[in-house]
Amino acid sequence: MWAKSLSIRKIFVWSKVRALLAYGLGPALGLLSGPILARALGPEGRGQFSSVMEPLTLGGAIATIGLPSAVTYFIAAGKDPRKVLIRALALGLPSAVATYALLAWYSEHVSETQNIPRGLLLTAWAFVVASALIQILRAYWQGLGTWRRLDLERFSFAILRFSAVVIVAAIGFTTVQPYVAGALVAFLLAGALLMSPNLFTRRERDVPDVKGIYRYSFAAAVGTIAVVCSNRIDQALLPIVADSEQLGFYAIAVTVAEVPVICAALAGRNALTLASRGSTLKFILKDIAPFIASGLLLLVVLYAGAPFYIPALFGTNFSPSILAVQILTVGTAFSLITFVSIAIVSGRGNPAKSSLIPLYSVLITLICFGVIGSDTNSTYAALISTASQIGGATVGAALVWSGRNRPPNGVSASPIVGKDNDLSLQVR
Repeated sequence: MWAKSLSIRKIFVWSKVRALLAYGLGPALGLLSGPILARALGPEGRGQFSSVMEPLTLGGAIATIGLPSAVTYFIAAGKDPRKVLIRALALGLPSAVATYALLAWYSEHVSETQNIPRGLLLTAWAFVVASALIQILRAYWQGLGTWRRLDLERFSFAILRFSAVVIVAAIGFTTVQPYVAGALVAFLLAGALLMSPNLFTRRERDVPDVKGIYRYSFAAAVGTIAVVCSNRIDQALLPIVADSEQLGFYAIAVTVAEVPVICAALAGRNALTLASRGSTLKFILKDIAPFIASGLLLLVVLYAGAPFYIPALFGTNFSPSILAVQILTVGTAFSLITFVSIAIVSGRGNPAKSSLIPLYSVLITLICFGVIGSDTNSTYAALISTASQIGGATVGAALVWSGRNRPPNGVSASPIVGKDNDLSLQVR
């Protein structure tokens, strides 16, 4: 009996370690591939690469309109997985096609500003349909608790994406097209691991209400899209108002300054669980303090060391990224507050209210880009991003503090803090 208990405990521990490795491998290999990509393409090519990939990530969040969260919720709640999947696909795929039409309109502006063939943009952004399918499939397996398959997909995508950059760079390509193709092929190959004959197996479970699925997905969409927009919309707007070189400088700055976001995600994960259980604000902050401290320490190192590691890793032609890195690290410090605030407010049973935090950040970003317009460069973009993070953190802290003495409304199924449905196609 003791040996059996030890074996079960060992498996349980390994599953957690495996998940953490799968979660962290992508950002780690992405950071390693960043210098390779920067040196191969230079500032202009790196900016063009970002112009292709970032709108695709944003489009993927819009295309699914909260459906992944609904799929996970209803399957985990005991509804028939096959019926849930079919009904999610029935809405998700047409929504993805409509999103592609929006991206096709947007492609004309990006093509002119960034000197990218429109055909490349139209071809790459057609993958928004595949993105919607893969995100829904991830949610399907997440609802069933099939973590091994999800971890395998994460591992595979990270390794394939990194390998694609290394191979294309080793061949000697200096144009953006092969690198875009490599990232997209890696995404499809890894996503294929989510396919299974068991997807449409009939099960003796309750049939979900169609209106219930769609109502839940539309409610979740507000927060999900708002979070992705607050993190990515600056890189989607910048291709319209700045040249590729400035976008390249900014892409490198974002790559470096967002590394501590891993600590913010871990803090948010714990805060969401504890808030859902009714823990006090003091207890939550004490529990997540190690993650916050680690993130702040890393930010100090990134800020102080930027003048040294940016030229060493990415090349001296990326030296203009140094100031943007330092500005963005300040913004990332406030994003730690934002992540935790979203988690706590959501965990208290107010997912709709928690969406106000990223929505406020998005509003600040849109206003600032509208005011500065075509004069925007990498430094201004970093200032805008930092201002939006400060705004979101201020609103988040106010909401957390105002509700500190209120009991939670129930366990939240909010998707806002999670990243399982994020496309994350950018090769760092």
